[in-house]
Amino acid sequence: MSIATAAITPPGPKGIALWKALREMQKSPLDTFSRDIDTYGSIVHYSFPKRAFTIISDPVHVYRVLNGDAGHTSKDTFTYRQIGKFAGNGLFTANGEPWQRYRPFYQKMLSPGRVEAMSTEMEKTIKCWLAESLSGMTSEKPIDIGFEMQKLALRVVCRVLLGYPITDSIDTVCTAVQRVLKITNDRIRNPMFVQMELLSNSGSRFSQSLSVLQAFADDIIAYSRSMGASSPFWDYLELEVAEAGEKEIRDQILTLFLAGHETTAAVLTWFFYLMALNPEWQERLRRDYVRMEEDRNSQTHGLLDCAIMETLRLYPPVWLFERKVKQEIRISRYRIPAGSTVAIFCYHIHRNPKWWEDAGSFKPERFSGESGKKIGRYTYLPFGGGPRYCVGSHFALQELRMISGIMLERFRIHNFGQQSVTPQAGLTLRPNKRIQVILEEL
Repeated sequence: MSIATAAITPPGPKGIALWKALREMQKSPLDTFSRDIDTYGSIVHYSFPKRAFTIISDPVHVYRVLNGDAGHTSKDTFTYRQIGKFAGNGLFTANGEPWQRYRPFYQKMLSPGRVEAMSTEMEKTIKCWLAESLSGMTSEKPIDIGFEMQKLALRVVCRVLLGYPITDSIDTVCTAVQRVLKITNDRIRNPMFVQMELLSNSGSRFSQSLSVLQAFADDIIAYSRSMGASSPFWDYLELEVAEAGEKEIRDQILTLFLAGHETTAAVLTWFFYLMALNPEWQERLRRDYVRMEEDRNSQTHGLLDCAIMETLRLYPPVWLFERKVKQEIRISRYRIPAGSTVAIFCYHIHRNPKWWEDAGSFKPERFSGESGKKIGRYTYLPFGGGPRYCVGSHFALQELRMISGIMLERFRIHNFGQQSVTPQAGLTLRPNKRIQVILEEL
């Protein structure tokens, strides 16, 4: 092989620069990875003791990893193993036979037609929450929109998919979710965290919160069995998965209510933040939603869908996701050895001026008409890509559309003296501070 065609290791920080990058990752991985891409190019390699990974941010390379060489990759990475410690071996973290066994089950349960059939129950659940939680809300009292959306999204998943009417325990469960996400993110971002954990109480706090979530999953199972509850999850489980064990069922329930509500809540938080900052768009979307509701036979979803898609572009809840390379592959002129972890940095792809005009601005119209048709498949990755494309995307979009539309129809959203808010990269992309808004009832 000639020198000109020989594959080489991707570039990246080394020595002091590498350890400086590690420290900076603890504070802001978004800034660190973006800066290193500017320095080294669209493929950047980080090699820490016992852990190495390669960041990619070019749609062509993303296609190669997610689709072109999909048979040579898995989710058996450090990050997904850490997530598995609280989410179990559900569809989100599973590989091989367990994933192949459950993927068809989820595809049927969450197909577009089945999701459409869930719309009535979803709308009922959302409006019930509005009546209980926001009825009589005064325009002087701000609310923490992030926490409210987390509670609502959890209620929708439990009621619509699992047939479980969560009520009194919802605050406790949401708090436990945030705690396990925070500690898991700390473990992932800092290779020394496990040693540091021995000097703190984070391990015991993680165990306590995990016990809350597992008990919650067990309550759902017990409720379904005692009440003979019918729901999409239980109906399709009986039809599609033979002899599912107790742990299998619990893991799938944990996957549903964790992955199924946290990402949706994050997107809704950013959506209403953008609405408060862009009142002119808020009014346009409100009018468009009312028009669409009056014409239920319409086959399009109008500007509201465009605004949701734009929110997902600017603030993708899964801002980076990983794949393990099972066999050596080459990306561009670089060699990616077997066993390597490749991380797709979709946050950077979504904001790259090379792919998006005026990339940092909120412009829902870019997803409308001919402009929307020109968007490249792998320049827009809010639901991933390839064979492991998010199986819940139809459900998520329907829920986002319904919650945002009903809220806009009912309330005018105002900013509450908010200082600058920046995205903070944890397991999901959340604001660096609580977003408080004023809801003015219409």
